[in-house]
Parts: sequence; structure tokens; C-alpha cells
Amino acid sequence: MTPPKDIARPPEASEDEGKVLARRLKALRQQHGLSLQQLARRADLSIGTLSQVERGLSQPSLRTVRKLANAFGLPTAYFFDAGSGSSEAEDGIVIRSDNRPIMRFDGTDMTAWMLSPQDLEGLQFMLVHLKPGAMSGRRQYEHSGLDLGFVLSGTLNMEVDDKFYVLGSGDSFCFDSRRPHRFENRGESETVVIYINTQ
Repeated sequence: MTPPKDIARPPEASEDEGKVLARRLKALRQQHGLSLQQLARRADLSIGTLSQVERGLSQPSLRTVRKLANAFGLPTAYFFDAGSGSSEAEDGIVIRSDNRPIMRFDGTDMTAWMLSPQDLEGLQFMLVHLKPGAMSGRRQYEHSGLDLGFVLSGTLNMEVDDKFYVLGSGDSFCFDSRRPHRFENRGESETVVIYINTQ
């Protein structure tokens, strides 16, 4: 199954997503009166990792972004860049293809576009592109909520509770996010997934 052209290739962001995340992270940390060390403990991250992310020197993994969002009680979508358009949904309902908030993880290997309004509490609806070798992180992680997805194209390798699954185009998944999990693209072509996470 080949995804429609407008879904498969969303618009690019206008600003480096690492700088957007860095700016938002530093502002949040300062608003909460936290030192780097305090936030590192709260998010269960090393001070070095946190410092590099906050200065925009490295792109965090999805796992790291989730830990940061959880440390502040925010949805992961908070750290997405609105790109060249406004990330405001029309009437809180519609997000146009040129206004999708975007985030790249681990450099440019994995890119996610938010498909739901950012202020939609408890739900993140994303279009995720994984280049060959892209992954959610080297270690499994868990968080509250549910993970659901539908593979539009390519192959997705998923690990849940130390059990391995290989999903192809047209396959879907759903599991409790508190179960340790990770995913990656071990194929030779890009993988495109519609991904939903509830929190």
C-alpha cells in the first residue's frame, strides 16, 4: 500500500527543530526554577545529555523527549516545531498539511509530524517516517497510555516485552505503553507509520 502523496511527504520545517526544542526546554526549566542537575534527576537523564539537548547541540531520541515531557507533565507534542505555518488547528479541529508541527529525532533518521491539535490532551496522532536504521532508542522504554499504529509502507521492527515483531505495509499494532518497548527500521527503504499514543 503506497500512502497518498500529500501524506507521504509533509512539508519541511522552517527552523531547526533542535533549536525549537532547546529553546522550549530551557524556558520550561527556568520557569520551574530547576537546575540542570535537578531536571536531569527528575527526567532520569544524564546532565551531559540534558545540557547538549538544551544547547541545541544534539537531537534527542523519542525516548529522551518523552522523559522530558513527563518530567514537566506535558505531552510530547509540546516540543514539536510548528514549521513555517501556525500550529493552530482550525477551530481546534483541522490541521492543514502545511501547518503540521514537526520533530526530527536522532538527527534526520526519524521524523514525526503531529496530525492532531497540540492542545488535544491525552492523545498524540502522528505521521512517522523512519529512514533505514532509524529507531526509537537502543533500549526499551515505557510510559503511561497506549501505543497504536498502522504501517503505511516499509517494514517496522518492534520489540515489546522482549518479544520481536516484524510488521509490513497494512499491518497494525496496539499495546499498553507500560510494557517495555522499542521500534526501528531494519529494512533498506523508508518506513511510514501512522502512530497514535495516548497518555
